[in-house]
Amino acid sequence: MLPTIMMPGKDKKEDQEKVDRELKKMIEKQHADPDFLFCRHGEKDWMGADPCCAFNEDGTFRENNWSCVLMSKVRDLMGQWSDSAYGHCWWDDDQHYGVLYIQSWVHGKEVDSYLQGTFVLLDWYKSRGKTDSFRILQGDVVREGTEKDALEIVKIYMKDDEDTPICD
Repeated sequence: MLPTIMMPGKDKKEDQEKVDRELKKMIEKQHADPDFLFCRHGEKDWMGADPCCAFNEDGTFRENNWSCVLMSKVRDLMGQWSDSAYGHCWWDDDQHYGVLYIQSWVHGKEVDSYLQGTFVLLDWYKSRGKTDSFRILQGDVVREGTEKDALEIVKIYMKDDEDTPICD
């Protein structure tokens, strides 16, 4: 069962910690079993459109998405690192834009990842809405982000000894 995307409320911190614990378990399972499909649909707990994963079955980015659990976590991490030396987000009405640099050290540990030294570029609508674009900039090449990339980003920025991703 995939974690529920949480709406703001009085128990938001506890609810988000529960989601983060579930995401961490799922990331570990995905790395142990490459055939495990991480993010297909979350549970709906809001009025409005049904969730639709941001990734196709083959792991490629799908522009027609809504409230994807995995992309919501990537967006949350981007927001947490905003205005640090490694990232920044801009908001224009309900549209959000962000860039995150995958540095060589995170949480006091060296990053050993194919994404080290790349930039993640996102734009999205509202907090639980559509992710309009997900791109990876490696050197002078810009490519569409994949489900594997999103999983790797979450893995890099979640601390090993904690259930929630906390910025250094």
